[in-house]
Amino acid sequence: VIGGIGISMLSQVTQIWHFFLLYGVIFAIGRSFSYFVASVTTVRRWFMKKAGTMVSIASSGPSLAAMILIPVGSRLIEIYDWQTCFIGLGILLLVFAGTGGALMKNDPESIGAYPDGIKPTEQEIKTRIDFMARAERWGTKEAVRNRNFWFYILSLLGHYVAIFGLSVHLLQWGMDLGMSLEDVSDIVGFYRAASLVSGLAGGFLSDWVMNRFKGVTRRPFLILSTAGVGLGCFLGATIVTGSAQFPAIVIPIGFFVGVGGSLHLTYLGDLFGVVNMPMLSGIRTPFYIGAGALGPVLFGFSYDANGSYDLALIITAILCVISLAALVFLRPPKKN
Repeated sequence: VIGGIGISMLSQVTQIWHFFLLYGVIFAIGRSFSYFVASVTTVRRWFMKKAGTMVSIASSGPSLAAMILIPVGSRLIEIYDWQTCFIGLGILLLVFAGTGGALMKNDPESIGAYPDGIKPTEQEIKTRIDFMARAERWGTKEAVRNRNFWFYILSLLGHYVAIFGLSVHLLQWGMDLGMSLEDVSDIVGFYRAASLVSGLAGGFLSDWVMNRFKGVTRRPFLILSTAGVGLGCFLGATIVTGSAQFPAIVIPIGFFVGVGGSLHLTYLGDLFGVVNMPMLSGIRTPFYIGAGALGPVLFGFSYDANGSYDLALIITAILCVISLAALVFLRPPKKN
Protein backbone atom coordinates (compact mmCIF):
# COMPACT_ATOMS: atom_id res chain seq x y z
CA VAL A 1 0.00 0.00 0.00
CA ILE A 2 2.78 2.43 0.93
CA GLY A 3 4.71 1.68 -2.26
CA GLY A 4 1.63 1.94 -4.46
CA ILE A 5 0.67 5.31 -2.96
CA GLY A 6 4.23 6.60 -3.42
CA ILE A 7 4.31 5.59 -7.09
CA SER A 8 0.82 6.95 -7.83
CA MET A 9 1.60 10.30 -6.19
CA LEU A 10 4.61 10.73 -8.49
CA SER A 11 2.00 11.78 -11.06
CA GLN A 12 1.64 15.04 -9.10
CA VAL A 13 5.35 15.95 -8.90
CA THR A 14 6.17 19.58 -9.71
CA GLN A 15 9.42 20.03 -7.74
CA ILE A 16 12.54 17.85 -7.56
CA TRP A 17 12.16 17.45 -3.79
CA HIS A 18 8.73 15.93 -4.42
CA PHE A 19 10.46 13.19 -6.42
CA PHE A 20 13.09 12.61 -3.72
CA LEU A 21 10.37 12.33 -1.05
CA LEU A 22 7.93 10.12 -2.97
CA TYR A 23 10.37 7.81 -4.75
CA GLY A 24 13.42 7.99 -2.51
CA VAL A 25 11.56 7.74 0.82
CA ILE A 26 7.92 6.63 0.58
CA PHE A 27 8.25 4.12 -2.25
CA ALA A 28 11.59 2.93 -0.84
CA ILE A 29 9.95 2.21 2.54
CA GLY A 30 7.21 0.22 0.84
CA ARG A 31 9.74 -1.75 -1.19
CA SER A 32 11.86 -2.48 1.87
CA PHE A 33 8.85 -3.74 3.80
CA SER A 34 7.69 -6.04 1.04
CA TYR A 35 10.56 -7.37 -1.08
CA PHE A 36 13.42 -9.28 0.57
CA VAL A 37 12.39 -8.89 4.21
CA ALA A 38 8.85 -10.20 3.70
CA SER A 39 8.25 -11.83 0.32
CA VAL A 40 11.55 -13.55 -0.48
CA THR A 41 12.23 -14.70 3.08
CA THR A 42 8.74 -16.24 3.19
CA VAL A 43 9.47 -18.16 -0.01
CA ARG A 44 12.71 -19.37 1.59
CA ARG A 45 10.75 -20.71 4.55
CA TRP A 46 8.48 -22.74 2.26
CA PHE A 47 11.20 -24.59 0.39
CA MET A 48 14.31 -26.64 1.21
CA LYS A 49 15.03 -29.08 -1.63
CA LYS A 50 13.92 -26.44 -4.14
CA ALA A 51 14.95 -23.38 -2.13
CA GLY A 52 17.51 -22.11 -4.65
CA THR A 53 15.10 -22.41 -7.57
CA MET A 54 12.17 -20.79 -5.82
CA VAL A 55 14.13 -17.94 -4.22
CA SER A 56 15.68 -17.29 -7.65
CA ILE A 57 12.22 -17.01 -9.17
CA ALA A 58 11.03 -14.78 -6.33
CA SER A 59 14.12 -12.58 -6.72
CA SER A 60 13.80 -12.28 -10.49
CA GLY A 61 10.98 -9.74 -10.28
CA PRO A 62 13.10 -6.58 -10.67
CA SER A 63 15.04 -7.90 -13.69
CA LEU A 64 11.88 -9.24 -15.34
CA ALA A 65 10.03 -6.01 -14.63
CA ALA A 66 12.88 -3.94 -16.09
CA MET A 67 12.84 -6.02 -19.27
CA ILE A 68 9.07 -5.67 -19.68
CA LEU A 69 7.96 -2.42 -18.04
CA ILE A 70 10.70 -0.08 -19.29
CA PRO A 71 9.90 -0.53 -23.01
CA VAL A 72 6.16 -0.84 -22.34
CA GLY A 73 6.21 2.22 -20.09
CA SER A 74 8.13 4.24 -22.67
CA ARG A 75 5.52 3.37 -25.29
CA LEU A 76 2.63 4.23 -22.96
CA ILE A 77 4.21 7.61 -22.17
CA GLU A 78 4.24 8.35 -25.92
CA ILE A 79 0.58 7.40 -26.20
CA TYR A 80 -0.66 9.03 -22.99
CA ASP A 81 1.67 10.95 -20.62
CA TRP A 82 4.04 10.16 -17.76
CA GLN A 83 1.52 11.26 -15.11
CA THR A 84 -1.04 8.68 -16.29
CA CYS A 85 1.65 5.99 -16.41
CA PHE A 86 2.66 6.57 -12.78
CA ILE A 87 -0.97 6.30 -11.70
CA GLY A 88 -1.27 3.05 -13.64
CA LEU A 89 1.93 1.64 -12.11
CA GLY A 90 0.73 2.52 -8.63
CA ILE A 91 -2.58 0.74 -9.22
CA LEU A 92 -0.74 -2.34 -10.58
CA LEU A 93 1.45 -2.42 -7.49
CA LEU A 94 -1.52 -2.09 -5.14
CA VAL A 95 -3.53 -4.82 -6.89
CA PHE A 96 -0.84 -7.45 -7.51
CA ALA A 97 1.41 -6.96 -4.47
CA GLY A 98 -1.59 -6.40 -2.21
CA THR A 99 -3.28 -9.59 -3.42
CA GLY A 100 -0.07 -11.59 -3.10
CA GLY A 101 0.60 -10.33 0.39
CA ALA A 102 -2.95 -11.11 1.53
CA LEU A 103 -2.68 -14.72 0.31
CA MET A 104 0.78 -15.52 1.71
CA LYS A 105 1.22 -17.88 4.66
CA ASN A 106 4.21 -17.58 7.02
CA ASP A 107 5.58 -21.11 6.65
CA PRO A 108 4.42 -24.69 6.01
CA GLU A 109 4.52 -25.57 9.71
CA SER A 110 1.85 -22.96 10.44
CA ILE A 111 -0.69 -24.89 8.34
CA GLY A 112 0.51 -28.42 9.18
CA ALA A 113 2.49 -28.95 5.97
CA TYR A 114 6.13 -29.73 5.13
CA PRO A 115 8.73 -27.73 3.18
CA ASP A 116 8.39 -28.52 -0.54
CA GLY A 117 5.22 -30.43 0.40
CA ILE A 118 7.33 -33.50 1.27
CA LYS A 119 8.25 -34.88 4.68
CA PRO A 120 12.09 -34.88 4.93
CA THR A 121 13.88 -38.14 5.61
CA GLU A 122 15.90 -38.71 8.78
CA GLN A 123 19.08 -38.82 6.68
CA GLU A 124 18.36 -35.39 5.21
CA ILE A 125 17.68 -33.91 8.64
CA LYS A 126 20.97 -35.30 9.97
CA THR A 127 23.31 -34.70 6.99
CA ARG A 128 22.25 -31.52 5.17
CA ILE A 129 23.32 -28.28 6.84
CA ASP A 130 20.22 -26.47 5.62
CA PHE A 131 17.86 -29.07 7.15
CA MET A 132 19.91 -29.19 10.36
CA ALA A 133 19.71 -25.40 10.70
CA ARG A 134 16.08 -25.00 9.61
CA ALA A 135 14.50 -24.77 13.07
CA GLU A 136 17.33 -22.86 14.75
CA ARG A 137 16.30 -19.48 16.12
CA TRP A 138 19.16 -16.98 15.93
CA GLY A 139 18.58 -13.80 17.87
CA THR A 140 20.10 -10.51 16.79
CA LYS A 141 22.85 -10.59 19.43
CA GLU A 142 23.68 -14.22 18.69
CA ALA A 143 23.99 -13.58 14.97
CA VAL A 144 26.15 -10.46 15.20
CA ARG A 145 28.46 -12.14 17.71
CA ASN A 146 29.10 -15.06 15.38
CA ARG A 147 32.08 -14.48 13.10
CA ASN A 148 30.52 -16.55 10.32
CA PHE A 149 27.73 -13.99 10.02
CA TRP A 150 30.34 -11.31 9.31
CA PHE A 151 32.13 -13.54 6.82
CA TYR A 152 28.75 -13.84 5.11
CA ILE A 153 28.31 -10.04 5.14
CA LEU A 154 31.81 -9.57 3.65
CA SER A 155 30.95 -12.07 0.93
CA LEU A 156 28.32 -9.58 -0.32
CA LEU A 157 30.73 -6.65 -0.65
CA GLY A 158 32.29 -7.01 -4.09
CA HIS A 159 29.15 -8.45 -5.62
CA TYR A 160 26.84 -5.57 -4.71
CA VAL A 161 29.37 -2.83 -5.43
CA ALA A 162 29.59 -4.31 -8.93
CA ILE A 163 25.82 -4.75 -9.37
CA PHE A 164 24.84 -1.20 -8.44
CA GLY A 165 27.92 0.51 -9.86
CA LEU A 166 27.56 -1.10 -13.26
CA SER A 167 23.77 -0.79 -13.40
CA VAL A 168 24.06 3.00 -13.04
CA HIS A 169 27.11 3.54 -15.27
CA LEU A 170 26.90 0.90 -18.02
CA LEU A 171 25.23 3.27 -20.47
CA GLN A 172 27.80 6.00 -19.88
CA TRP A 173 30.69 3.51 -20.09
CA GLY A 174 29.52 2.21 -23.46
CA MET A 175 28.89 5.67 -24.92
CA ASP A 176 32.30 6.80 -23.64
CA LEU A 177 33.78 4.02 -25.80
CA GLY A 178 32.08 5.50 -28.87
CA MET A 179 28.91 3.42 -28.98
CA SER A 180 25.50 4.91 -29.76
CA LEU A 181 22.83 5.07 -27.07
CA GLU A 182 20.75 2.52 -28.98
CA ASP A 183 23.63 0.03 -29.25
CA VAL A 184 24.60 0.39 -25.59
CA SER A 185 20.95 -0.03 -24.58
CA ASP A 186 20.87 -3.33 -26.46
CA ILE A 187 24.02 -4.50 -24.62
CA VAL A 188 22.48 -3.49 -21.29
CA GLY A 189 19.40 -5.51 -22.23
CA PHE A 190 21.59 -8.55 -22.88
CA TYR A 191 23.39 -7.90 -19.58
CA ARG A 192 20.09 -7.96 -17.70
CA ALA A 193 18.87 -11.02 -19.64
CA ALA A 194 22.10 -12.89 -18.83
CA SER A 195 21.66 -11.98 -15.17
CA LEU A 196 18.06 -13.17 -15.14
CA VAL A 197 18.75 -16.49 -16.88
CA SER A 198 21.87 -17.29 -14.84
CA GLY A 199 20.07 -16.45 -11.59
CA LEU A 200 17.35 -18.98 -12.35
CA ALA A 201 19.90 -21.53 -13.59
CA GLY A 202 22.12 -21.04 -10.52
CA GLY A 203 19.21 -21.64 -8.17
CA PHE A 204 18.15 -24.80 -10.01
CA LEU A 205 21.68 -26.22 -10.30
CA SER A 206 22.51 -25.56 -6.64
CA ASP A 207 19.35 -27.45 -5.63
CA TRP A 208 20.16 -30.30 -8.02
CA VAL A 209 23.70 -30.70 -6.69
CA MET A 210 22.69 -30.50 -3.02
CA ASN A 211 19.91 -33.06 -3.51
CA ARG A 212 22.29 -35.56 -5.12
CA PHE A 213 25.64 -35.18 -3.39
CA LYS A 214 26.04 -35.52 0.35
CA GLY A 215 27.76 -32.62 2.12
CA VAL A 216 27.74 -30.23 -0.86
CA THR A 217 26.61 -26.66 -0.16
CA ARG A 218 25.86 -23.57 -2.26
CA ARG A 219 29.23 -22.03 -1.38
CA PRO A 220 31.02 -23.24 -4.58
CA PHE A 221 28.40 -21.47 -6.68
CA LEU A 222 28.91 -18.23 -4.74
CA ILE A 223 32.70 -18.58 -5.09
CA LEU A 224 32.31 -19.04 -8.86
CA SER A 225 29.99 -16.04 -9.07
CA THR A 226 32.27 -13.73 -7.06
CA ALA A 227 35.38 -14.84 -8.94
CA GLY A 228 33.62 -14.29 -12.27
CA VAL A 229 32.48 -10.78 -11.34
CA GLY A 230 35.96 -9.87 -10.04
CA LEU A 231 37.73 -11.22 -13.13
CA GLY A 232 35.24 -9.47 -15.40
CA CYS A 233 35.86 -6.13 -13.68
CA PHE A 234 39.63 -6.63 -13.88
CA LEU A 235 39.43 -7.41 -17.60
CA GLY A 236 37.09 -4.46 -18.09
CA ALA A 237 39.80 -2.17 -16.70
CA THR A 238 42.71 -3.76 -18.58
CA ILE A 239 41.52 -4.87 -22.03
CA VAL A 240 38.32 -2.95 -22.87
CA THR A 241 39.42 -0.08 -25.09
CA GLY A 242 36.57 0.08 -27.57
CA SER A 243 33.13 -1.11 -28.58
CA ALA A 244 34.43 -4.49 -29.79
CA GLN A 245 35.51 -5.67 -26.33
CA PHE A 246 32.66 -4.04 -24.39
CA PRO A 247 29.90 -6.66 -24.88
CA ALA A 248 32.37 -9.56 -24.58
CA ILE A 249 33.16 -8.45 -21.01
CA VAL A 250 29.90 -6.87 -19.86
CA ILE A 251 27.52 -9.72 -20.75
CA PRO A 252 29.59 -12.39 -18.89
CA ILE A 253 29.71 -10.07 -15.86
CA GLY A 254 25.91 -10.01 -16.00
CA PHE A 255 25.91 -13.81 -16.04
CA PHE A 256 28.05 -14.10 -12.90
CA VAL A 257 26.17 -11.27 -11.17
CA GLY A 258 22.92 -13.19 -11.65
CA VAL A 259 24.22 -16.42 -10.08
CA GLY A 260 25.26 -14.71 -6.86
CA GLY A 261 22.23 -12.46 -6.67
CA SER A 262 19.91 -15.45 -6.62
CA LEU A 263 21.84 -17.49 -4.03
CA HIS A 264 23.05 -15.11 -1.30
CA LEU A 265 19.73 -14.98 0.53
CA THR A 266 19.13 -18.72 0.04
CA TYR A 267 22.54 -19.41 1.54
CA LEU A 268 21.75 -17.24 4.57
CA GLY A 269 18.85 -19.61 5.32
CA ASP A 270 21.14 -22.61 4.81
CA LEU A 271 23.52 -21.25 7.46
CA PHE A 272 21.26 -19.72 10.10
CA GLY A 273 17.93 -21.44 9.51
CA VAL A 274 14.65 -19.93 8.34
CA VAL A 275 12.82 -19.20 11.60
CA ASN A 276 14.24 -15.68 11.89
CA MET A 277 14.98 -15.10 8.20
CA PRO A 278 13.17 -11.73 8.10
CA MET A 279 15.20 -10.47 11.07
CA LEU A 280 18.51 -11.70 9.64
CA SER A 281 17.62 -10.31 6.24
CA GLY A 282 16.86 -6.98 7.91
CA ILE A 283 20.27 -6.98 9.63
CA ARG A 284 22.09 -7.63 6.35
CA THR A 285 20.11 -4.95 4.47
CA PRO A 286 22.16 -1.88 5.53
CA PHE A 287 25.35 -3.67 4.52
CA TYR A 288 24.38 -4.80 1.04
CA ILE A 289 22.55 -1.52 0.40
CA GLY A 290 25.64 0.31 1.72
CA ALA A 291 27.79 -1.63 -0.76
CA GLY A 292 25.22 -0.84 -3.42
CA ALA A 293 25.33 2.87 -2.57
CA LEU A 294 29.14 2.81 -2.70
CA GLY A 295 29.15 1.35 -6.22
CA PRO A 296 27.65 4.27 -8.21
CA VAL A 297 29.65 6.84 -6.20
CA LEU A 298 32.89 4.91 -6.72
CA PHE A 299 32.31 4.61 -10.47
CA GLY A 300 31.29 8.27 -10.73
CA PHE A 301 34.36 9.42 -8.80
CA SER A 302 36.61 7.31 -11.00
CA TYR A 303 35.19 8.82 -14.18
CA ASP A 304 35.31 12.40 -12.90
CA ALA A 305 38.87 12.05 -11.62
CA ASN A 306 40.43 10.07 -14.47
CA GLY A 307 38.06 10.23 -17.42
CA SER A 308 37.55 6.45 -17.27
CA TYR A 309 36.07 3.71 -15.10
CA ASP A 310 39.34 1.76 -14.82
CA LEU A 311 40.06 2.74 -11.21
CA ALA A 312 36.56 1.79 -10.05
CA LEU A 313 36.75 -1.54 -11.89
CA ILE A 314 40.10 -2.39 -10.30
CA ILE A 315 38.83 -1.48 -6.81
CA THR A 316 35.70 -3.57 -7.39
CA ALA A 317 37.88 -6.51 -8.46
CA ILE A 318 39.88 -6.14 -5.22
CA LEU A 319 36.66 -6.07 -3.19
CA CYS A 320 35.64 -9.29 -4.93
CA VAL A 321 38.92 -10.86 -3.78
CA ILE A 322 38.03 -9.84 -0.20
CA SER A 323 34.60 -11.41 -0.65
CA LEU A 324 36.23 -14.57 -1.99
CA ALA A 325 38.43 -14.79 1.10
CA ALA A 326 35.34 -14.40 3.31
CA LEU A 327 33.63 -17.28 1.50
CA VAL A 328 36.71 -19.46 1.93
CA PHE A 329 36.74 -18.87 5.71
CA LEU A 330 32.94 -19.10 6.09
CA ARG A 331 31.74 -22.19 7.96
CA PRO A 332 28.29 -23.35 9.13
CA PRO A 333 27.72 -21.49 12.42
CA LYS A 334 27.11 -23.29 15.69
CA LYS A 335 24.96 -21.97 18.51
CA ASN A 336 26.70 -21.58 21.88
